[in-house]
Amino acid sequence: QENEIDKCNIYYTPRLRVREFSNKDQIHICSFVKSREALLLVSGDSSDSLTPNILTNWISKAKVSLVISREPMNEPIGLCTLSQLEVDYIPASYIEICHLIINPTYRYMFIGPRLVREATFISREFGFRFICGRVVHNNRYGLILAKKQKFEEFTNTESWMPPGFRWFRLNLSAHQVEYKN
Repeated sequence: QENEIDKCNIYYTPRLRVREFSNKDQIHICSFVKSREALLLVSGDSSDSLTPNILTNWISKAKVSLVISREPMNEPIGLCTLSQLEVDYIPASYIEICHLIINPTYRYMFIGPRLVREATFISREFGFRFICGRVVHNNRYGLILAKKQKFEEFTNTESWMPPGFRWFRLNLSAHQVEYKN
């Protein structure tokens, strides 16, 4: 027997919630990155996949670790961290958005932009002037996301930037982001 949703050909979109990382998220989040190539898109760590040790290291360096979860199961489907410890000599007015990863099943569902908006709001609340992020040259999705979120590219303009990345930033005092959870 068909249910009413199937008869009407309506697709269910899960309710999403942004929250802080908890240890019970670890297994789900590690499952998002299953290859060395995928890991290299979001990290300089060397492994065949995202491991609990690598994830724990990311979390330990973060000021905040954001998870977007699917309700009502509270299942994590995306993660990013905000850190000042990933790059030596990052100015005090900057915070870096790092390790933005999405469950591949939920790509193209605007999970990345939602995490970036939340991270931007939180960074402003903490009093940072800039939120920045680095993207490896072959991370097509990361490059598109940075541009769509109106980040300006500032690659090779600051002495503290590690080479080998394209760098993007957003001036938090110039852009207001409406908070919606």
